[in-house]
Amino acid sequence: MEKLIELSDHEIRIDFALDCKCRTTMRLKSLIYNSPLAFKVQTSSPHKFLVNPPSGLVPPLSTATFQVVLKPQPHLPSAFPRSPADRFLLRTAAAPDLAPDSPESTRPELLSRWFNSDPHRRTFDVKLRVYFVGPFLIAHAVDAGDFEAVRGIVKRQSSIVAEFPDREAESLYRAAARFPDILGLLLEAGLRTDVRREELQSAADDRSTDRQTALSGAATNGDRWMVEMLLGAGAGPTVGDVDGYRPAAGVARDKGHTDVVKYVERGRQLLDATRHGHLDTLKSLLKTGVSANSADSHGLTPLHVAAIKGNEEAINMLVRSGANVDPTDAEGHTPLHLAVQGGLTEIVRILLERGADVNARSNRGATPVRIARLMGDDDIKRLLVAKGASS
Repeated sequence: MEKLIELSDHEIRIDFALDCKCRTTMRLKSLIYNSPLAFKVQTSSPHKFLVNPPSGLVPPLSTATFQVVLKPQPHLPSAFPRSPADRFLLRTAAAPDLAPDSPESTRPELLSRWFNSDPHRRTFDVKLRVYFVGPFLIAHAVDAGDFEAVRGIVKRQSSIVAEFPDREAESLYRAAARFPDILGLLLEAGLRTDVRREELQSAADDRSTDRQTALSGAATNGDRWMVEMLLGAGAGPTVGDVDGYRPAAGVARDKGHTDVVKYVERGRQLLDATRHGHLDTLKSLLKTGVSANSADSHGLTPLHVAAIKGNEEAINMLVRSGANVDPTDAEGHTPLHLAVQGGLTEIVRILLERGADVNARSNRGATPVRIARLMGDDDIKRLLVAKGASS
């Protein structure tokens, strides 16, 4: 039969939360130009769902919406994201004998009778599947180590992970650190890692039940992509395996994973190139995909080093390659802290223009403006205050 409608989605996706009503809105468009379109929504689970409106009339070539409401549920869904027990059917039919502007014609009971009045009526029916998604369920799935559930939710809500606030993102990271495959999936989906480095590093270095960190597990398994993700997100490169603290490169070398060894060593080369001001080498390494956020055992990243050295070109090159502008070393210092300590006014200006946090605090609570005040550097202090530093 000829298609009568166009739907915004063929899946009903509901952001699930316990003990509260959860809603989603579906949009349909009539493709009929010479007649109103009647629609009716049916569900296999009327004890769980409400539909508002359950039926309606759409003028020719116009749009309409209906809302699916999940009644408050005291328990988690028995399965998610796909709910095999819950289904919807959207029935549609041309309705030349009904008037969209007539209240009488659009009453749900009348439309229901209209659909049932003619057993030979030609209808265009669409089956709609139900998927339970949202932050609550993805956090539960991560904590349970349910890779398939996490992947299913991310597939249907591509921006969900990237939109987690800092505190929730940190909690999600910590939970996922025990499951390298899930952590990699979340990082690829955009899990924000621009929270304090010591928090992220601790999460990335958390040990699983077999006492392996995510990084040591990835190095042992030769998972170069995961190693890259974890180092870029702040995992300590010298946090080792079940036998103690060993460099990730050493763990990988023992297992014969030369590609992982080369990648980790290129991270060290990136730091060395920045320290010595070898910009051609730095550029070449970044082009090969080495993370601009690689760090040494003290948490120093290439951006820290470039700030210490006052290398403006290296800073710009690193930021363009994805370097976090506010990484923190083992003492909680950002590159901005170190530039202020060095009295490097122009580097301070560049970092601020690149979005550095003017009020970042070290582990001891020192802000850049406090450091400038202690050092008696009025020029840098004025620059920081002009950019919003708390005096």
